[in-house]
Amino acid sequence: VRSIRDIGYRGNGDAIAEFIDNSIQAYADRVDILFGFDEGGSDKKPTKLAIVDNGHGMEPDMIRMAIMWGGTHRENDRLGLGRYGYGLPCASVSLGRRFTVYSQTMESDLYAVTLDLDELSSGAYTDRRGDIIIPPPKSATLPSFVRDHLASEYGSAWLHGTVIVIDKLDRLEWTTAQGLSDNLAKQFGVTYH
Repeated sequence: VRSIRDIGYRGNGDAIAEFIDNSIQAYADRVDILFGFDEGGSDKKPTKLAIVDNGHGMEPDMIRMAIMWGGTHRENDRLGLGRYGYGLPCASVSLGRRFTVYSQTMESDLYAVTLDLDELSSGAYTDRRGDIIIPPPKSATLPSFVRDHLASEYGSAWLHGTVIVIDKLDRLEWTTAQGLSDNLAKQFGVTYH
């Protein structure tokens, strides 16, 4: 995992574009990038980053698979943008040391799986045989900054989709919300024009 973090992406925008590409492939017609801040802290430096889409969402077992390197149901698919199952976990760890994938479909409630690199290093995900086991999905509630955004922007119309929340951010090129916002808007304007 350390080597994957060090290989990284050319920039934060390229990493976040991985999530946007996944959202597009999940038939989302809207993708929002949100900044979260610590309670009582500065609103200039985000401590969390969320990518929110209104795509078809993932069933609980698929969320767990999506966190694993190589976990995909699109293996070698040449029709879409992704085909190897490395984008989501690689992009997540290139930005921060912990990420949580929340998702719901029209048929399922909201579930989530978290991967914390500090806990991974301390052996929290290792079983008795020494294998690393990704935790099973659990019923979840979205963080308040995401819930507030959904209530404001979607009302009660967000019924399915995926939310990726990255925290323990330690690889941001621009550490202020304004710098991130300006530079990401510029890059996404070019990438998705």
